[in-house]
Amino acid sequence: MLNGALTLRQLEYLVAIAEAWERGARPRNRALARQFDVQPATVTATMQALARGGFVEYARYRCPRLTKAGQSATQHLQVRAQISRGLLEAVGVSPETAARGAVRLAVVLTEADEARIGKAGAPVVPELSPVERLKDCMW
Repeated sequence: MLNGALTLRQLEYLVAIAEAWERGARPRNRALARQFDVQPATVTATMQALARGGFVEYARYRCPRLTKAGQSATQHLQVRAQISRGLLEAVGVSPETAARGAVRLAVVLTEADEARIGKAGAPVVPELSPVERLKDCMW
């Protein structure tokens, strides 16, 4: 689902939107622009692309909300990031470095990779809340 459908930056935006709503905040374009160190126009363009892809509901002057597809992509990324982090730690990567690299690795994993890792019995990190899992794996 993740391969080819969304870029790493788009996934980061989805995570940021999910985190903001979970905190009870509204994910405004200016705040997202500061968070990602980009111009507000870049945020608008990214939101429009995510909306065209069906991942967010977005309209001018309104805060974006994840659609079911956006929620699914975020949840799928969480699972893969958790698997990636466990795999990195299992081969001796420090927990801090594994946490930073987990999302990047999660984005490039294929369904076949995910299945092979599962069959190998790769350890996963302990259960965390959905947003905590992703925040812990962001660099």
